[in-house]
Amino acid sequence: TDINGVINVALPDGTYEILETKAPDGYIMDSHKQDIVVKSGQQTSVTFTNTPMTTLQIIKTSSNTDKPLKGVVFEIRKANGELIGNDFVTDDKGRIYVDLEQGEYHVTEIKALDGYEIDDTIHKVKIEAGKQTVLRVENKELGGLRILKIDSITGEPIYNVEFMVFDKNGKVVGTFFTDNKGIIDFDNILEDGRYT
Repeated sequence: TDINGVINVALPDGTYEILETKAPDGYIMDSHKQDIVVKSGQQTSVTFTNTPMTTLQIIKTSSNTDKPLKGVVFEIRKANGELIGNDFVTDDKGRIYVDLEQGEYHVTEIKALDGYEIDDTIHKVKIEAGKQTVLRVENKELGGLRILKIDSITGEPIYNVEFMVFDKNGKVVGTFFTDNKGIIDFDNILEDGRYT
């Protein structure tokens, strides 16, 4: 189509099927096929109508590296609490595209990637007809810690030694045991902060 939304095509007499194969950005494709009859000396016209798309795009990245995060799961609800879905998952580019009716929605992350802190903020978004709303959400990588327990004389690792970890408020984070290499790895477990 040209800037006026028109296409002029010269065709031999006959019956034709016309089908829209690609809609412009921001519009829903008119997927309904139309049949026309072309006769010499007569101009035949056919009209296709595109509805403005109401789309939400969620972009999920790491706050440390700005790297897109694949596999993060989101829930979307209407402002009145009605569930739209709780299985929207980010793709390879850390993105989710959802077509929604006009209105206000609440978007919440319900499952983060291993090694990242979940963002449990309820993000309020407003969807308007014909406009794409973009929601950017970041995840912080969790901090790491390794405990190595060894024999003071031989330097050999000691298996099955129990450690308790407390946060800065003295609350127990958990009880952990060394493996057969005398190691406890806390990657993907601890958030930023001070521990005992």
